Amino acid sequence: MFRLHENSQRRICLAAFFGLCAVPTLFVLAFGVSRRLPSYARAEEKRLSRQLGAIVTLDRVEHLRPGVVRYDGLELLDPETGATILRCPTLRVGWKTSTHAEGQKRSSLVLIASEPEIRAEELESTWAILKGVLTRRAGCPESNVQLTAAKAIFQHSDSSHQLTAAVATIERLPEGSRADIQFRLADLETPEPIQIRVERNHQIAPPATGVGLYTGGGALPCSLAAVAVPSLDALGPNCRFRGHFWMNETSEGPAGQLVG
Repeated sequence: MFRLHENSQRRICLAAFFGLCAVPTLFVLAFGVSRRLPSYARAEEKRLSRQLGAIVTLDRVEHLRPGVVRYDGLELLDPETGATILRCPTLRVGWKTSTHAEGQKRSSLVLIASEPEIRAEELESTWAILKGVLTRRAGCPESNVQLTAAKAIFQHSDSSHQLTAAVATIERLPEGSRADIQFRLADLETPEPIQIRVERNHQIAPPATGVGLYTGGGALPCSLAAVAVPSLDALGPNCRFRGHFWMNETSEGPAGQLVG
């Protein structure tokens, strides 16, 4: 029987120790340390900026467990003016897999935001980001997205509105993409949540966008809607709307229906 010399056995054991234990351990430690360096947060800022089409700044990035990341001090800025679009003290990001009725599995990006602040003056930039996701030019083009926030602040000039129980979802459908946003206003009681829907129809040429609003059965101040449609300011500070409307893009311009 072939028998190795004692020195050869020692060398093999040392090589196995370094190759199977020491080197992998050092690699894992170095990888973990690299994720805590400021340079890692800067690299993550650049990656998110490319995906969203906006400037992203972060204070810290922490991997809580495989597939779950927490961003601290997240801020979105307009790439042209540098104005703040959104601030979020903490954003937790994870993935979940669900099975559809036809048996297909699809991954969904799950976001949990802690008291985000949205700037009303930058709604155009916010809309540009949302449209980029709906048209599959930003984010994860083949994944659904779900965002929840127990409380959010909608900041407009010197006033602000507190949103509660906010939930936003973006779904990939055979005919296109759809974003649903629902929330309640802390200073307005409504039987149901206020709902906003944005649909992107990919089955027509060119693809078109539809936008709808349901006031949740309550009387929504038109001054709040005037943030997006400034001409509504002419209705006066006491004007309110209860009902729903839907507007579609057409070749002849916007067309829709208003009931309320």
